[in-house]
Amino acid sequence: AEASEPTVCYVGHRHARFVVRSAFGGHAERFVLSGSEDAQVYIWNRADGALLEVLAGHSGAVNAVAWSPTQHHVFASASDDHTIR
Repeated sequence: AEASEPTVCYVGHRHARFVVRSAFGGHAERFVLSGSEDAQVYIWNRADGALLEVLAGHSGAVNAVAWSPTQHHVFASASDDHTIR
């Protein structure tokens, strides 16, 4: 089988030393949410990869994110600073 090129690239976040989790979500799963080693949360448009928002609030690497299963505009992020926001 031939390797295929990615159809969309999501750039901006830092991911070099740690495992950083990402998630699809929001209304109709239109967004990609990811943590980053720069202590921020990144949100992209899923269809075209446009960076929509960079959110501060942690003081350590953000290594996990999750969308609410019932409230499509709500998500949580977990960080090495020992907080969930």
